Amino acid sequence: MGAVALVASLYSLQHGFEFTQNVRASLTRPKTGFNPRVCLVMPSKGDEFELEERLEALLRKDYDSFQVAVVVDSRKDSVTFFSGDLVASRPC
Repeated sequence: MGAVALVASLYSLQHGFEFTQNVRASLTRPKTGFNPRVCLVMPSKGDEFELEERLEALLRKDYDSFQVAVVVDSRKDSVTFFSGDLVASRPC
């Protein structure tokens, strides 16, 4: 029984080393430039005091192809008006 456990351990160890080599090889390859479009969904309800700071943090991301969708519970929510003004004040 001990021999089977030893063989299984060595087999697992070998595959662990192979995995590590594959990860290192993939990290050294040049990037392909593939940047899929991303939509960041931010739910919000009546918390416009922190909304500007959170939106600014999202918009500072170093990624070329993304959009931010602020989701509110109702069109009457104060966040709706505030987020619209904030987006309108930012250059595209």
